[in-house]
Parts: sequence; C-alpha cells; structure tokens
Amino acid sequence: MLLSKKEKGGLNLPNLSNHYWAAQLRALIMWITKEKDSVWVEMEQNACQNISLESLPFLNEKTRKRLKMGNEWVKGTLKIWSAVRKKLKLSNSMGRATKIAKNPDFVPSTMDAGFNKWANKGLIYIDQMFQGQPMKSFTQLQKEFNLPAQDFYKFLQLRDYLHS
Repeated sequence: MLLSKKEKGGLNLPNLSNHYWAAQLRALIMWITKEKDSVWVEMEQNACQNISLESLPFLNEKTRKRLKMGNEWVKGTLKIWSAVRKKLKLSNSMGRATKIAKNPDFVPSTMDAGFNKWANKGLIYIDQMFQGQPMKSFTQLQKEFNLPAQDFYKFLQLRDYLHS
C-alpha cells in the first residue's frame, strides 16, 4: 500500500529492498569493470585468491558455494546477486562473460597452463569462442588468436564442457 501511487491511495514510496539490492550490486559491477579507484576491490580480490572477482558472478552457484569464500563482503554481494537472479528469474547457467583460464567450473583450465597462454594471446572470455549463436571452429580461433595446432585437444575439452 505504501508503494502504490497516490492516485491509488498509496504514498508512492520507493521500494527500499530494490534500492538496497542496487547499492549492493554496485560492488559486483566494480569487480567486473576492475575500477582502479577502489582500494577495497583489490582487498576483496586478495581475499579470494583462487578465483578472479570478475568471473565470480558468472560461475555456477554450486561452484561458488564450493569455493569457500573467506571474505564476508564477497559472500554478502554474492548472496544478494543470487536473490536478484531468483527474483528476476535469470538463468543459473554459466555466463559467456566467464573467463576460460582458472575457471573452477572447468577443471582442465585450473590445471593446464595452456589456457593461460590463450589469455595472453587475447582469448580470455567464453564469449570470444562464439560468433553470434554458433561456436567458432578451432581453425577460426587459430587464425584469430594465433593458437598452435597442438591446442586442438584443449579446444575439444572446452567445447565439450560448453556443450554440457
């Protein structure tokens, strides 16, 4: 009733829950954009050394729970992100903005330094593996990112992971 328009008998007050969520999710945006002015972003990243903050929101929820975050601020932001996703009925699947290297959802990327070499060559995000909806072929990725032929198996591993 308080949130209803005055014409409908309400007080036209803002939804404080939505404002709170928006304020809390600002941190998530700063993780992704790597805002340099915020010292606390670097502090939170140091507290989560096993995963980059910019990848964290795009990981599967099971994987995030398994990571055992030690930082209460990071846990709080992720808890609100989960609540927003549920309320807005957003998919819980992995996002295309997820980094390929050191992705705890994709075990080979945490054990094989070859995926770090891909990142050094510019192939950083899962989204870069797609051209619209279809996934690019290994030949296309080779040309675009100068990947060596022996990385074909890594490509097959990643493709299988993405299809599953």
